[in-house]
Amino acid sequence: MSFQACFYTYAYLDKTNLPYYIGKGKGNRAYAKHYNVIVPEINKILILKRNLTEQQALKHEEYMISIYGIKSKQTGILQNTLPRGSKNAIFYPKEDPDLWSDPVLTAIFSNKTAACILRFIYIREEAHGTMLAKTFGFGLNMTQRQLKRFEKNYILESRVIGNVRVYSFNKRNPTVKNLCNFLSTLS
Repeated sequence: MSFQACFYTYAYLDKTNLPYYIGKGKGNRAYAKHYNVIVPEINKILILKRNLTEQQALKHEEYMISIYGIKSKQTGILQNTLPRGSKNAIFYPKEDPDLWSDPVLTAIFSNKTAACILRFIYIREEAHGTMLAKTFGFGLNMTQRQLKRFEKNYILESRVIGNVRVYSFNKRNPTVKNLCNFLSTLS
């Protein structure tokens, strides 16, 4: 096994042997403490695939999460919070900000960063600063300032998962419904 192909995917099984969490890792990761999920007894940890590169492991993890769905999004049974796990140097598909930033949205919010962030979160339902910055090639500080400004104005809300602050639309703000209706016309 090469150094590159040392990753694996795993599932945590409940007492009925259904998965409640899907992950990827290397070394002892499947058996180590997690911040957002309880690690089961060793006989309830199932290694799904071995000898994968990190990219292969991320893709398999994402596939398995899509099969079982995420409980908090009411799409399935898993306790995972995101449709894909994290990586030391996470791969984010690059997107062209010019294709994501609608001229009207850019004019309303005065910048392309804001337009891209809102459309991305509308389509993906949630995102974090690093994800947005790397996807669009924006500076991380600029992206985080924009996210904080949206949160301060009650357009977005955030929650901390592990050591990552994840943003989504603030559904308690009645104006956000109108914004989402507008965003739906752009997709």
